[in-house]
Amino acid sequence: MRKTLLVTFLFLGILTSVFAAIEQGSYQRKSITALDSVWVFPQAQNMVYRSWAFDLDRFGKFLTYYIEMPRFDYNEIPDHLKQRFTNRANSIYDISIYSLSNLLQTTVVDDIMNILNDPEIQEARRKNFKDEASFQSFAATKAKSLGLTEEELIDLYNSAYIYLPFISSAYLQRSEEGYDTIHIDGGIIWWKIDVDQSGTSSVKELLVATTWAMGFVDYDRIENIFTFADESWYASPLEYAVNDAMLAFAKNLSVKTRQIDAFKLQAQIVESSGRTFGFPLGNNEGIHLDDGFYVIEYREDKDGNIVPYEKGYVRVSKTGNNGFDPTALTYAKQIMGTRATIGDVVMENPKLGIELGITGGLTTGSIITKEHTKAKIPSITPITPVYGLDETSESQLAFNALFMYNLAPITNVSQLFLTMDVGLAFPQGERANSASLSVVSPYFGVTKGFGGRVYANASALLGLDLLNISYEASNYDVSIDHRAFGIKAIIEAGYMLNPNWRVGVFGSYKIGFSPYNSNIEVDGRSQTVDSDTDDMRLGGVTVGIGVSYSLGELPFNLFGFLDPLKQY
Repeated sequence: MRKTLLVTFLFLGILTSVFAAIEQGSYQRKSITALDSVWVFPQAQNMVYRSWAFDLDRFGKFLTYYIEMPRFDYNEIPDHLKQRFTNRANSIYDISIYSLSNLLQTTVVDDIMNILNDPEIQEARRKNFKDEASFQSFAATKAKSLGLTEEELIDLYNSAYIYLPFISSAYLQRSEEGYDTIHIDGGIIWWKIDVDQSGTSSVKELLVATTWAMGFVDYDRIENIFTFADESWYASPLEYAVNDAMLAFAKNLSVKTRQIDAFKLQAQIVESSGRTFGFPLGNNEGIHLDDGFYVIEYREDKDGNIVPYEKGYVRVSKTGNNGFDPTALTYAKQIMGTRATIGDVVMENPKLGIELGITGGLTTGSIITKEHTKAKIPSITPITPVYGLDETSESQLAFNALFMYNLAPITNVSQLFLTMDVGLAFPQGERANSASLSVVSPYFGVTKGFGGRVYANASALLGLDLLNISYEASNYDVSIDHRAFGIKAIIEAGYMLNPNWRVGVFGSYKIGFSPYNSNIEVDGRSQTVDSDTDDMRLGGVTVGIGVSYSLGELPFNLFGFLDPLKQY
């Protein structure tokens, strides 16, 4: 008898663990409601509402695209429920994020709670109508007594999460050099509506997240057409910068929303083949090729509670087309951790889809001669040349920042990246006249990645090398600029420390062409370049080390126009 009881309790314990894991390991679509497309703090309204550069309708479209994701069902909220909040909030000039949240709680949210806690609404939730016709009949009758339309009551009835994006400040920062920037500060607030067994509704604040974004005003911009999704529109340099800032702002809020535990996509592994695993999520939920997921195993702690344990990480290798076939699975390859098994849970690791790499190394084989740093000082008679170097420079200390946008969801090629590589190098060699030499190198190209935790990358890029030489001679300020094209290839090998951080070593070879343009200025006056620059080479062989990080936030728009093209 005792053995039977023991076996029974063990069996029940196992069942409890399994059912708890099943409940944790599935994603139920969430119903969300926006209080407004975006709310602007009174102290920011002068810039946003009175500046012709801001277009809140477009801002609303960016936010809609990045927040109302495929994983959500979306409901509207009646305008008259927002009115009391708007009137009170606009009467407070210096409102804070904390007071904004409290004000929303005591106006709109409380009004929604009053509706949802109406005795008849509570009774309706308890009944849980068996068919749609019965619920529609109830909604049509009850809505009139609450001053709502039938559709508005149904939306409130079905709402589980409420959010409000906001702008706390917006301004144009000017600089004497003409490098003006647009700045937007703000964030998003999320609430969750809970309904107990009696049908009573309550609300709790789920998240208050802040972010900021900026846009660079390029007054020399030739192309003034801003494109996003299937829309294109004319934009002045200032409007273009505002659009860039708004887009970056919306992308950051998307990641912060997806990082909420309740919104993270998750599913149980139902198929296993080697280190490839299948699970029931797909493009209906917004899954893309190369998306990363943690592998979670639910275990029972010493107190009998089911707790998650992170045991590995997988990368999506094939996205399930569950829009066409509801039974289609997404497949992912495990790249680190203890081997996953059927029944384990995969949980989303929300990111922007952009990696930032920082590298440092030594370049050899470049050629900058003494003649390339020559200028003539008019006060010296006879005119005698002055120099920035006493000897030929053949090496550079090089530092690079690489932004790698994952093209896999667009091209259906795993680990294919669009790469922007911005380098800053300092030529070595004996200086004359305390000269300062630097090379700025913006390059663009593609990178193909291979492997998993131990990985390799190969890149091919085209770009410019901009050499600046500055020094003072005989109380004259000398500035020399050389511009040259270049082609660069990079090979990198490294190791993933965790799902977000990687370290690696690299080698690169840059073919630096002779300058296509050179300019010399002495105290702001141009001089004729009479030195031969055909032998100048700003390339060479570089070896070094680097680290990279998968970004969850970026204060400026980078490759945002590509996001709507994701389909795999």
